[in-house]
Amino acid sequence: MQKLAGLAALLTLPLTAQLVLNQPQPQILGAQIAFAQNQPTVTTITSFEQKEKTETEVIPFPTEYVPDPDTEIGIESITTPGREGAIHRTYLVTYWYGEEAERQLITTEQVNPKIETVAYGTKVVWQDLSTPDAGKLAYWRKIDNVWATSYDKSCLGCNEWTALGTKLDYGTCAVDPKVIKLRTKIYVPGYGLCQALDVGSGINGNEIDVGFYDLHAQSSEVGWRGSHYTTIYLLDQPQVPTY
Repeated sequence: MQKLAGLAALLTLPLTAQLVLNQPQPQILGAQIAFAQNQPTVTTITSFEQKEKTETEVIPFPTEYVPDPDTEIGIESITTPGREGAIHRTYLVTYWYGEEAERQLITTEQVNPKIETVAYGTKVVWQDLSTPDAGKLAYWRKIDNVWATSYDKSCLGCNEWTALGTKLDYGTCAVDPKVIKLRTKIYVPGYGLCQALDVGSGINGNEIDVGFYDLHAQSSEVGWRGSHYTTIYLLDQPQVPTY
């Protein structure tokens, strides 16, 4: 009966009073009072990331050619080595989910290149050459590692006439005029003597195309063994290289 009476008394209290009475009782922890409640944990996740990134652009060094009258034509030497320059650019890069979204230039640093100096010979020196098919010759320049090929009037784009209007035959050769002056007499080992009377779109740099009127009939006569690297000798028209 006492419990029912207490319950009836409680129900007669105002609602606010009932809420106060229903609150959890404080626990005594040392000299402090704490309510046994679980506090929520808040975790913040960002999809942005920023990093500094440096990119380098290489600046090639320029080359200066200086004539050397005491050195033979065709000989070059580096007198002052060059050094590459560089431009270093540092950016602040913003990434969004691992992908670059924005970049901002922070600093720029430039290192200037150093000029390389090359001395090239301008002296004409005549030298003797003994050959098995043309006897003793005098040459003023030899060119190593020349790719030598052959052609005749029946090759693709060819006919019986050269670029200088002469008839194509054994003793004619095609050259790159930027390397060998036209009409220069040349000795090609395994072929013999020829004169630079022709040019070709496929002849560039250190290349030479030795001519025949009929390649199959004449090549066996002179012992020509087909395309290969060789050394050729320039016999006249000395010319000082220009840069």
